[in-house]
Amino acid sequence: MEKEPKMEIIAVFLSFIVILLPIIVIIGLIKPSILKQESRAKIFFGCFGIAFILVIIIGIISPKPKENITSQKLQQSSSTTNNIDNNSEKGTNNVKPKLEFSFLVEDFIDRYNQCLTTLKSKFKVFVEDESINNGTISVQLQARSTEHIGLIIFANIKTRNVQTITFIGTGDGSVKSGFDILIGALAVVMSIENPNMPISERSEILKELGLSNNKLSEAGKIHIVRKNVKYNMSLTNKVGTWLIAEPVK
Repeated sequence: MEKEPKMEIIAVFLSFIVILLPIIVIIGLIKPSILKQESRAKIFFGCFGIAFILVIIIGIISPKPKENITSQKLQQSSSTTNNIDNNSEKGTNNVKPKLEFSFLVEDFIDRYNQCLTTLKSKFKVFVEDESINNGTISVQLQARSTEHIGLIIFANIKTRNVQTITFIGTGDGSVKSGFDILIGALAVVMSIENPNMPISERSEILKELGLSNNKLSEAGKIHIVRKNVKYNMSLTNKVGTWLIAEPVK
């Protein structure tokens, strides 16, 4: 540890000499006799050689970056992060697990498309993107043949059991967009409860969700619980029509 300050002083001294060399070269080129040299070329190349050697020496004796210390800090930081994660996991063990539906992500997609066929819809949904956020699978579904609906499914990362279904409908004022949203929202409920749901029950659901009696347009939000499933329906000019479904006890 004591050698490092001495080496630093020597490196600074040599660096100072390197800085002075250009001045010496200029003086020597103007008046070679001062440096007791007959040729200006000797002065130039001699100083250049000295500077080159000094730069190499400075590079050798200069203190090396303290990589070990940095590495240790990174390891300590990583260890701290791991401890935090472990503590977080221990803390989450005391939290009640999120309720799940009995079907998997793939099952819901099949059931949803089956319901769309039953409702004589011309569009189907497909997986556009799947990611993992905070230990939960997030699956984005996009519809073919229409740009007015989309779905996001959140599921258990280990079992892929669906936990929450979010339907998003964006209308443009046309009859088609309104029909697509109505069918898309109804298909969500049918997929959860009964893909072969009779027509009379479908009409009942549309009324409860406020889609066929303008209640949703008037209230802006509607919350209902059917067969141990909570449905939160909302309508705003900015975000469109939202239907969030999740199981309850």
